[in-house]
Amino acid sequence: MRTPTCNPEPAPPRGFSLLELTLVVAILAVVTAVAVPRFSAAHHRSRIDAAADRLVAELTLARETAIARGAAVEVIFDAARDRWSAPQLAPLTTGAPGHLVTDLHEAAEGVRLNTPALDGATALTFDAYGRPSTGGTLTLTAGAATRSVRVDPVTGRARLADEASPAGAEGPDAAPPGGQLPATDTGGGL
Repeated sequence: MRTPTCNPEPAPPRGFSLLELTLVVAILAVVTAVAVPRFSAAHHRSRIDAAADRLVAELTLARETAIARGAAVEVIFDAARDRWSAPQLAPLTTGAPGHLVTDLHEAAEGVRLNTPALDGATALTFDAYGRPSTGGTLTLTAGAATRSVRVDPVTGRARLADEASPAGAEGPDAAPPGGQLPATDTGGGL
Protein backbone atom coordinates (compact mmCIF):
# COMPACT_ATOMS: atom_id res chain seq x y z
CA MET A 1 0.00 0.00 0.00
CA ARG A 2 1.16 3.47 -0.77
CA THR A 3 1.52 6.09 1.81
CA PRO A 4 0.41 9.56 0.97
CA THR A 5 3.25 11.99 0.50
CA CYS A 6 3.15 15.56 1.50
CA ASN A 7 4.00 18.16 -1.12
CA PRO A 8 6.68 20.41 0.36
CA GLU A 9 5.95 23.30 -2.08
CA PRO A 10 3.23 25.72 -0.95
CA ALA A 11 0.27 26.38 -3.28
CA PRO A 12 0.54 29.58 -5.33
CA PRO A 13 -1.39 32.45 -3.76
CA ARG A 14 -4.86 33.11 -5.15
CA GLY A 15 -6.27 36.62 -5.73
CA PHE A 16 -4.50 39.95 -5.68
CA SER A 17 -2.57 41.73 -3.01
CA LEU A 18 -3.71 45.05 -1.61
CA LEU A 19 -0.76 46.76 -3.30
CA GLU A 20 -1.77 45.39 -6.74
CA LEU A 21 -5.40 46.48 -6.29
CA THR A 22 -4.33 49.97 -5.18
CA LEU A 23 -2.08 50.31 -8.21
CA VAL A 24 -4.87 49.30 -10.61
CA VAL A 25 -7.32 51.74 -8.99
CA ALA A 26 -4.74 54.56 -9.24
CA ILE A 27 -4.16 53.85 -12.95
CA LEU A 28 -7.92 53.82 -13.60
CA ALA A 29 -8.27 57.15 -11.78
CA VAL A 30 -5.58 58.75 -13.95
CA VAL A 31 -7.09 57.40 -17.19
CA THR A 32 -10.55 58.62 -16.13
CA ALA A 33 -9.20 62.06 -15.21
CA VAL A 34 -7.71 62.37 -18.70
CA ALA A 35 -10.65 60.86 -20.62
CA VAL A 36 -13.60 62.70 -19.05
CA PRO A 37 -12.61 66.24 -20.16
CA ARG A 38 -11.84 64.96 -23.64
CA PHE A 39 -15.21 63.23 -23.80
CA SER A 40 -16.91 66.42 -22.64
CA ALA A 41 -15.14 68.50 -25.31
CA ALA A 42 -16.05 65.92 -27.97
CA HIS A 43 -19.65 66.03 -26.78
CA HIS A 44 -19.73 69.85 -27.13
CA ARG A 45 -18.13 69.64 -30.60
CA SER A 46 -20.67 67.05 -31.70
CA ARG A 47 -23.62 69.19 -30.59
CA ILE A 48 -22.26 72.40 -32.08
CA ASP A 49 -21.44 70.67 -35.39
CA ALA A 50 -24.99 69.34 -35.59
CA ALA A 51 -26.48 72.75 -34.80
CA ALA A 52 -24.24 74.51 -37.37
CA ASP A 53 -25.14 71.92 -40.03
CA ARG A 54 -28.82 72.46 -39.25
CA LEU A 55 -28.45 76.24 -39.51
CA VAL A 56 -26.76 75.90 -42.92
CA ALA A 57 -29.49 73.50 -44.09
CA GLU A 58 -32.32 75.76 -42.94
CA LEU A 59 -30.75 78.88 -44.48
CA THR A 60 -30.31 76.93 -47.72
CA LEU A 61 -33.95 75.81 -47.51
CA ALA A 62 -35.09 79.42 -47.02
CA ARG A 63 -33.02 80.61 -49.99
CA GLU A 64 -34.20 77.83 -52.28
CA THR A 65 -37.83 78.28 -51.19
CA ALA A 66 -37.61 82.00 -52.03
CA ILE A 67 -36.31 81.15 -55.49
CA ALA A 68 -38.92 78.40 -56.06
CA ARG A 69 -41.86 80.54 -54.92
CA GLY A 70 -40.58 83.75 -56.46
CA ALA A 71 -41.28 85.49 -53.15
CA ALA A 72 -39.24 86.72 -50.20
CA VAL A 73 -38.52 84.37 -47.30
CA GLU A 74 -37.33 85.77 -43.97
CA VAL A 75 -35.26 84.08 -41.28
CA ILE A 76 -35.39 85.83 -37.89
CA PHE A 77 -32.63 85.31 -35.30
CA ASP A 78 -33.33 85.64 -31.58
CA ALA A 79 -30.01 85.36 -29.74
CA ALA A 80 -31.61 86.07 -26.34
CA ARG A 81 -33.73 82.91 -26.67
CA ASP A 82 -31.14 80.90 -28.69
CA ARG A 83 -33.41 80.29 -31.65
CA TRP A 84 -34.24 81.25 -35.20
CA SER A 85 -37.48 81.07 -37.14
CA ALA A 86 -38.80 81.38 -40.67
CA PRO A 87 -42.47 82.41 -40.76
CA GLN A 88 -42.87 81.47 -44.46
CA LEU A 89 -41.60 77.88 -44.01
CA ALA A 90 -43.44 74.88 -42.61
CA PRO A 91 -41.69 72.87 -39.89
CA LEU A 92 -39.27 70.36 -41.40
CA THR A 93 -40.24 67.47 -39.14
CA THR A 94 -44.01 67.57 -39.50
CA GLY A 95 -44.75 69.67 -42.57
CA ALA A 96 -47.80 70.87 -40.64
CA PRO A 97 -49.10 74.40 -41.04
CA GLY A 98 -47.22 76.95 -39.02
CA HIS A 99 -43.72 78.22 -39.36
CA LEU A 100 -40.27 76.80 -38.89
CA VAL A 101 -38.78 77.48 -35.45
CA THR A 102 -35.47 76.01 -34.36
CA ASP A 103 -34.93 76.31 -30.61
CA LEU A 104 -31.39 75.36 -29.63
CA HIS A 105 -32.51 74.47 -26.10
CA GLU A 106 -34.47 71.59 -27.66
CA ALA A 107 -32.45 70.83 -30.80
CA ALA A 108 -28.91 71.00 -29.38
CA GLU A 109 -28.80 71.38 -25.62
CA GLY A 110 -25.90 73.51 -24.44
CA VAL A 111 -25.45 75.34 -27.77
CA ARG A 112 -25.91 79.11 -27.77
CA LEU A 113 -26.64 81.49 -30.66
CA ASN A 114 -24.50 84.60 -30.38
CA THR A 115 -25.77 87.97 -31.59
CA PRO A 116 -25.74 87.74 -35.40
CA ALA A 117 -23.14 89.83 -37.27
CA LEU A 118 -25.50 90.83 -40.08
CA ASP A 119 -24.76 94.55 -40.36
CA GLY A 120 -26.87 95.24 -37.29
CA ALA A 121 -29.86 93.25 -38.53
CA THR A 122 -31.50 90.42 -36.59
CA ALA A 123 -33.22 88.99 -39.66
CA LEU A 124 -32.11 87.80 -43.06
CA THR A 125 -34.52 88.06 -45.99
CA PHE A 126 -33.91 86.16 -49.22
CA ASP A 127 -35.54 87.81 -52.26
CA ALA A 128 -37.13 85.98 -55.20
CA TYR A 129 -33.66 85.47 -56.72
CA GLY A 130 -32.18 84.02 -53.52
CA ARG A 131 -30.17 87.15 -52.75
CA PRO A 132 -29.98 88.06 -49.07
CA SER A 133 -30.89 91.42 -47.57
CA THR A 134 -27.41 91.37 -46.02
CA GLY A 135 -24.51 89.00 -45.62
CA GLY A 136 -22.63 88.21 -42.47
CA THR A 137 -21.69 85.66 -39.87
CA LEU A 138 -23.78 83.70 -37.40
CA THR A 139 -21.83 82.20 -34.52
CA LEU A 140 -22.78 79.26 -32.33
CA THR A 141 -20.97 78.34 -29.10
CA ALA A 142 -20.99 75.35 -26.77
CA GLY A 143 -18.52 75.33 -23.92
CA ALA A 144 -15.19 76.35 -25.45
CA ALA A 145 -16.21 75.22 -28.94
CA THR A 146 -17.31 77.77 -31.56
CA ARG A 147 -18.69 77.34 -35.08
CA SER A 148 -19.49 80.13 -37.50
CA VAL A 149 -21.80 80.12 -40.49
CA ARG A 150 -21.17 82.73 -43.17
CA VAL A 151 -23.85 83.99 -45.51
CA ASP A 152 -22.45 85.33 -48.77
CA PRO A 153 -23.83 88.87 -49.25
CA VAL A 154 -24.08 88.45 -53.04
CA THR A 155 -25.28 84.88 -53.61
CA GLY A 156 -26.97 84.18 -50.27
CA ARG A 157 -25.22 80.82 -49.94
CA ALA A 158 -24.62 79.71 -46.37
CA ARG A 159 -21.44 77.79 -45.51
CA LEU A 160 -19.55 76.78 -42.42
CA ALA A 161 -16.88 79.44 -41.97
CA ASP A 162 -13.99 77.00 -41.65
CA GLU A 163 -15.16 74.84 -44.56
CA ALA A 164 -13.19 75.42 -47.76
CA SER A 165 -15.34 75.90 -50.82
CA PRO A 166 -14.58 73.82 -53.92
CA ALA A 167 -13.40 76.77 -56.00
CA GLY A 168 -11.24 78.41 -53.33
CA ALA A 169 -11.55 80.41 -50.15
CA GLU A 170 -13.86 83.03 -51.65
CA GLY A 171 -16.48 80.66 -53.02
CA PRO A 172 -17.43 79.47 -56.49
CA ASP A 173 -19.24 82.67 -57.48
CA ALA A 174 -16.53 85.12 -56.46
CA ALA A 175 -14.38 87.03 -58.89
CA PRO A 176 -10.69 86.11 -58.99
CA PRO A 177 -8.13 88.29 -57.18
CA GLY A 178 -8.08 91.72 -58.75
CA GLY A 179 -11.86 91.71 -59.15
CA GLN A 180 -12.00 91.16 -62.91
CA LEU A 181 -13.51 88.10 -64.48
CA PRO A 182 -11.55 86.69 -67.43
CA ALA A 183 -12.72 87.83 -70.84
CA THR A 184 -14.52 85.20 -72.88
CA ASP A 185 -14.80 85.05 -76.63
CA THR A 186 -18.47 85.31 -77.51
CA GLY A 187 -17.81 85.89 -81.19
CA GLY A 188 -18.93 83.38 -83.70
CA GLY A 189 -16.17 82.62 -86.16
CA LEU A 190 -13.04 80.60 -86.42
